[in-house]
Amino acid sequence: MEMCWRSGNMLFRGLSNKILASSACSLMMKALFRRDGFLHRSISTASSEGLRLPQVIMMQIFSLLEIPDLVRAGSVCALWRTAYTSLCAAVHCKLQQTPCLLYTCESIGYRAMGLYSLAEKKAYTLTVPDPPIRSREVIGSSYGWIITADERSELQLLNPITGDQIALPSVTTIEQVEPIYDDAGTLCKYEYSRYGADWISDTPPEILDLSALRDYLFYKAFLSSDPSTGDYFVVLVHLPEFQLSFAMAGDVEWTWLPPHTLYEDCQFQGSLLYATTSLGEIHMYDLGARAVARKIVLDKVKPSVSERIYIVQDPSGELLQIKRSDVRSEDEYKYLSVSELCKLPKKTTGIKVHKVDLTSENVQEGGVFQKEEIQFWAVLMEMCWRSGSRTMCNLLFGGLANKILASSTCSLIMKALFRRDGYLHRSITAAAPVAVSEAPCLPQDIMMEIFSLLEIPDLVRAGSVCSSWRAAYTSLCATAHSKLQQTPCLLYTSESIGDRAMGLYSLAEKKAYTLTIPDPPIRSREVIGSSYGWIITADERSELQLLNPITGDQIALPSVTTIEQVEPIYDDADTLCQYEYSRYSAGCIVGTTVILDLSELRDYLFYKAFLSSDPSTGDYFVVLIHLPRFQLSFARAGDVEWTWLPPHTLYQDCQFQGSLLYATTSLGEIHMHDLGAPALARKIVLDKVKSSVSERIYIVQAPSGELLQIKRSADEGEYDSTLELSKVPKNTTSIKVHKVDHTSEKNLVEVDTLYENVLFIGLNQSLCLCAKEYPQLLPNHVYLTDDDYLDVSYYKDRRRDIGEFDLESNSIKEIVSPQLWSNSPTPVWLVPNPRRMNRLASHSYISTDISQ
Repeated sequence: MEMCWRSGNMLFRGLSNKILASSACSLMMKALFRRDGFLHRSISTASSEGLRLPQVIMMQIFSLLEIPDLVRAGSVCALWRTAYTSLCAAVHCKLQQTPCLLYTCESIGYRAMGLYSLAEKKAYTLTVPDPPIRSREVIGSSYGWIITADERSELQLLNPITGDQIALPSVTTIEQVEPIYDDAGTLCKYEYSRYGADWISDTPPEILDLSALRDYLFYKAFLSSDPSTGDYFVVLVHLPEFQLSFAMAGDVEWTWLPPHTLYEDCQFQGSLLYATTSLGEIHMYDLGARAVARKIVLDKVKPSVSERIYIVQDPSGELLQIKRSDVRSEDEYKYLSVSELCKLPKKTTGIKVHKVDLTSENVQEGGVFQKEEIQFWAVLMEMCWRSGSRTMCNLLFGGLANKILASSTCSLIMKALFRRDGYLHRSITAAAPVAVSEAPCLPQDIMMEIFSLLEIPDLVRAGSVCSSWRAAYTSLCATAHSKLQQTPCLLYTSESIGDRAMGLYSLAEKKAYTLTIPDPPIRSREVIGSSYGWIITADERSELQLLNPITGDQIALPSVTTIEQVEPIYDDADTLCQYEYSRYSAGCIVGTTVILDLSELRDYLFYKAFLSSDPSTGDYFVVLIHLPRFQLSFARAGDVEWTWLPPHTLYQDCQFQGSLLYATTSLGEIHMHDLGAPALARKIVLDKVKSSVSERIYIVQAPSGELLQIKRSADEGEYDSTLELSKVPKNTTSIKVHKVDHTSEKNLVEVDTLYENVLFIGLNQSLCLCAKEYPQLLPNHVYLTDDDYLDVSYYKDRRRDIGEFDLESNSIKEIVSPQLWSNSPTPVWLVPNPRRMNRLASHSYISTDISQ
């Protein structure tokens, strides 16, 4: 909120917060806010220049919002209001809206309607103009307008969102209705005659009160197009015998369409009206022709009228006929009176879907929906058609695009891009194949901003759609300072995927992917750190490498022989064969010097490693916590040797702010080193706060800027004493969160909850994220992996301590079951980083691990 206010874009700060919090538009709003990069920019440096997207792009993005979010967006600022107003005034713009349930109820009054959003699972109240809506009857809904009959049985079109109303021709112009006036010339009643074109009922005409006629006369009403365009037809299915009458915009009377009857449902394609009867017939009328004539599209297909019939065109263009049954068993009503029967609720018991096959002049049954499976499916199909909703039809890469659209993470973003040229809603029957060169052409910087919101699997797929998308994707990956918001993933190895591959379990998608990793084989290495999408590994010669598992890029770090406590040993052929490892620190000698094989040293020496920034920028520090006594050494990009940082020991975790290194010890101390300074010196930020080293300590900066210290306890619990210790699982039993507060006498203040924040701890660089920005993550939870030195280095077969820890209940549960990973190398959290990707983004590189 503060960022939005300081950027000058939010006039209504409270309202904008609701927009950002909305599940329907959060991704879109992030795309807009990130246009000038200030979503991730420090608040203190926020710009006042505001957001400047071209209005046409704003309108395209706004067109994806559900109505509640769209209305809110139009109230944010003058620029957004202009885009909103232009969008609402654009005659041919396509607004994809999830159908809502529109209703009235006593609790919201006589002049309001309730709108229940299926997209948001929320109810809203709409104020509707007079006459009071609860005094009317609703007989149809098309294109966002409803058709109502008031207490005089006159018809109106009403848009509940805008409040616009259009009076339809008088009911007295319908063929079977005649007005009756009193002595003062005032309309007082109607004469209603029951007849068709070729038959007359034996019942004489009835004299009805003004409000009574609507119940005797109207069944359903349909629109051919959005009335706001000023060019539309409205069709009535009315009694007696469910006949048709229609009117065109501007008509002053209804036109009767004899002679057929028993109509139940209608669909329009332009001026062509398709009407189905209760006997399954489908008739077509061209209402725009000079002489309106009936054409039989499908003849009678059933002998009875016991089922209700609907007609709809599916997204593929096929015509479907829906049969809906609500037959009660005899036991339900045989002892009931007529009045009791009227009060008995009627329930849909079955829906059958048939495809109209005009080549065989028949219908083919497509499936049956039983009572338990029905969720107003037929009604929603009808609403879907009338609202103009279509599926994607013009993508050359149909299969791939379908996967993109199906992704929960990126569906809104992809739809925004596909709609750039308006063809997501184009009629399927008029669709022509679209060449790659004709794909949507958003400005590349906007494409990059949108792509930056995608999770890594979707981003890789998006880069394969077409040349313009590939160019935006490649530029994004090559941009050193671009902001890519990625949900952390669990990176691991497994025997089932081989020695040269790693598994990537996406918390956002709950799916596992397989990554091909360059040599040396990843299962021959140990992983000792994860920062900025890179991991730090130690190979079988105990040499260190930086590795980006997404791109396959590797960077060799200075030789292990340049670490203070290590000396190389060469054989007679001058080949490195062993290491001499001296166990000392600046202040003491810990143990005797040992001679180790090349692969052994890594288990004796390395604990954790951290990066100051993304290595793809070429400017970074890497810091090691190593033995003996968990000391620090560091190297800068391009260095050929490690620099020792004596004299302190017992370090457990590190964080960077630029060149400033903050390191915490197992006694709770926090030290600061400026690695970019000419002379390295230690500054004590926090002195010792505990006397034992029984807990593991982490340091992390919260999104609010506060410094947090995390204490993690684990034990083996009860176990069979006959088992080897290495076989006994160790589990985290407690996590305590403290805020570093220099104004407090204790300097550390325990906090009971993380609120909306979430932690990631383990061998990775510790992270504290806001769950609102990562909706797939659980707030007030800690996602943890194992980083116990003895377990990782010596008890390699021990089951790893990995899970989701709930701070409220102080309990832990599994991330995924069954376990996907091998216990060694130890799994780590990774924030995927696709920068400097140097291979084609194809499914041979990142692919769903079907076997898992």
